[in-house]
Amino acid sequence: MGIMNSLRERGSTLILVSIGLAIVSFLVMDVYNQNYGAGSKQYAGKIAGKKIPYSEYEMRVNEQIKNIEQRSGKPADPSTQEYIRDNVWNSLLEDKLLGEQYKSLGLAISSKEMTEAVRGPERDPFVIQTFTNQETNAFDEKMLNDYLAQRGKNKEADYFWAKMEEYLESSKLRNKLASLVKAGLNASYEAAKYDAINRNRKVNIKFISFPYVFVADSLVKPNKQEMLAYYNENKQKFIQNEEERTIEYVAFMKKPSKEDTAATKKEVEKLVKEFKETTADSSFVKMNTDAATPEYGFKNKNDFKGLEVADKLFSAQVGEVFGPYQNGGTFKIYKVCGIKDDTSSVLMSVRHILVGFDNYYKKVMPKNSADSTKAKNMARAKADSILAVLRSKKATFEELVMKHSDDPGSKNTGGKYEDFPKGQMVKPFENFALKKPIGSMDKVETTYGWHIMEVLGRSTKQVKIGVIEKNIQVSDATNNMIFQEASTFAQKASENKGKNFDKACEELKGNAKRKSNPFKIMEKGISAVPNSREIVRWAFLNAKLGEVRLEPFALEDRFIVAKLTKVIEKGVKPFEEVEDLVKTEVIKKKKLEVFKQKIKGNTLDEIAKNYGNGVIVNTANDVIFASTYIPNVGQEPEMLGAIFAMANKGQIQKVSPVIQGANAVYVFTVESVNNGEPPVDATIKNNQVTLSNALRFKGDAGQILEALKKKADIQDMRYNYF
Repeated sequence: MGIMNSLRERGSTLILVSIGLAIVSFLVMDVYNQNYGAGSKQYAGKIAGKKIPYSEYEMRVNEQIKNIEQRSGKPADPSTQEYIRDNVWNSLLEDKLLGEQYKSLGLAISSKEMTEAVRGPERDPFVIQTFTNQETNAFDEKMLNDYLAQRGKNKEADYFWAKMEEYLESSKLRNKLASLVKAGLNASYEAAKYDAINRNRKVNIKFISFPYVFVADSLVKPNKQEMLAYYNENKQKFIQNEEERTIEYVAFMKKPSKEDTAATKKEVEKLVKEFKETTADSSFVKMNTDAATPEYGFKNKNDFKGLEVADKLFSAQVGEVFGPYQNGGTFKIYKVCGIKDDTSSVLMSVRHILVGFDNYYKKVMPKNSADSTKAKNMARAKADSILAVLRSKKATFEELVMKHSDDPGSKNTGGKYEDFPKGQMVKPFENFALKKPIGSMDKVETTYGWHIMEVLGRSTKQVKIGVIEKNIQVSDATNNMIFQEASTFAQKASENKGKNFDKACEELKGNAKRKSNPFKIMEKGISAVPNSREIVRWAFLNAKLGEVRLEPFALEDRFIVAKLTKVIEKGVKPFEEVEDLVKTEVIKKKKLEVFKQKIKGNTLDEIAKNYGNGVIVNTANDVIFASTYIPNVGQEPEMLGAIFAMANKGQIQKVSPVIQGANAVYVFTVESVNNGEPPVDATIKNNQVTLSNALRFKGDAGQILEALKKKADIQDMRYNYF
């Protein structure tokens, strides 16, 4: 604290601290995927076969948590801590995996390169970003010099600079490695030529599709033996790379009671008086609001659309306070802290009657421009008659809206569109609302038709609003009551070794049993339940199959009673786990055999005639092998491969074998093949550059790291600790 106090006495201190913390913050980025494996509790995991002591991992995590807390001035919440833990693990992955590559290739960053990154004419973008003046939005040389002047004089400056160099070194090494890899990734001239030929080659086909729904499932119902045979022949399709679990659970939500709501409202009402009396509005909002981002600043009326307080705020005097207003689980109070005019954010209000063109187009059925003009003139005549009635005051605007307007969006509001900003309406409509005097009424043409418009008003008023939001707190008494309810349920559900779970759920009124999606050991939680990591750890590390946990999980907003219902081991999934998928595939195969029996004929026309049932011969032109899409068919890779196999063999107008696709069964004929013009040398070379660039994308440092991770022996054992 002594060092920090002395630093605060110097003018450059704020620059030092803010920049340093920004550097640390920047380092807490880039989250990658994770893997896990069993291991000793001494270790956080293994990377490329090397054990990572948990003490090393924990030290890095605690260091980053400390820095985040110093920056924010409050303890790191669970989600932030989780983010940091993942970031540290992925930093270790990068250090170990890419570090080995740097070492084997002899890559290093010299002191001259580091100096150039900070001082050179082409500074590193991170240095420019870090030392950008927030007011001028430009790089600030003085800010950099003031920061560097602190080095060697205090620990904070040295620490933050070490972090800066650590980031720059890591970034430059990644770029060097990527450059080396990219330099070796080039497409050959011959490969580019072959690719260009294939891209020019287009095939026209005729085909018939036989959707699977043409054959009823009941006619091809597979038996267990057929399904087991398919499963045994295709086990490679059902490999489980990581263990998974599923649970069933009941959630007991922590909802505040009426007494809790009344108690919170009473506390908020005390703030109303204090909020009205304070002159430090911004600080008061920050200190008292429960909102994640304090709400304080200039707003226009459109920002409060739909809120009952909007009209009050924009007709109030500075200093007036409104509320509290309850919105779900919160109370809000509002204070008008300032008022200004801002012509750049004008809001417009109009009412209109639309005489749409569509109705008149339908009457005329235009075949040429003269017909279109006739339809528009008919609409114009209708608009003129409505405008004349309005001006004669023989009917009210609201009456004519209901009788004549073709705009359903404003019919029930008397034709009104209120407080809309620039850019929301079509230009002629907006221009009339923006430029005509208040009270003006006339007709305006847009792409939709003729609008009889009246300008109701315009506002450039902006109000500085301070909002204090207070969450309705669940009292200890309410919390205990809900916990007791969950505990009683858990006791019943766990009877008979968990077999009583379903019966207990049926007896529980208004609290439905839920089932989770399968989850892995390092997942953040189960689907649809925030911050439920504890449940995942229990399911993997403590629970037995069929077990109900006696003590409810106490999450932030609910208590959970859970039962472990399924354990999915690593390796080939059991037949029972994939039975539905197997059944679907076997049904398709059996339907294929039915189609084969019914598809008869030497030409597509004969096949269509013999099959009947409304099948027709379709065409698909300009089919390209490089594309995954077949016109009028969709994505059918099996069919695409068969088309070009026949085209390459010159099998023109020959009926193909029956093809089993993803969505249907197909037969086709290749009608013609257009090889296009042979690619010239310049085209081939341009294509060579394009293909080389595509290859070099795979040489990006992030791609390299992902490839190394797949190859390396990585075991994430952090589940032993959190």
